[in-house]
Amino acid sequence: MPPTSSVASAQQRKRRRRNTILISAAVALAVILLIYYEQISLLYVLSTFAVTALLVVVGWSNLGAAKRSALTAPPFDDSAAISDGLTTLPDDGNARG
Repeated sequence: MPPTSSVASAQQRKRRRRNTILISAAVALAVILLIYYEQISLLYVLSTFAVTALLVVVGWSNLGAAKRSALTAPPFDDSAAISDGLTTLPDDGNARG
């Protein structure tokens, strides 16, 4: 009998968490070894690539959110007019100032 979706989802989360921990441990070990063997120049180059990759990922994620928000209409918000005292009157529609 195949696992239910909630069980499969829990197993998938555990597997992702385990993979994340293993990758983090491997990176930490690599950094420690590079420092121990005094390969600071290689560590500098690798960290520069890592920061660049992180910035590219963050940049692409923000671009995706900007496209989605540009397609939807902004919600009607009258809070600025209310705080300025420029609310409209229901009987004649003129603004008070």
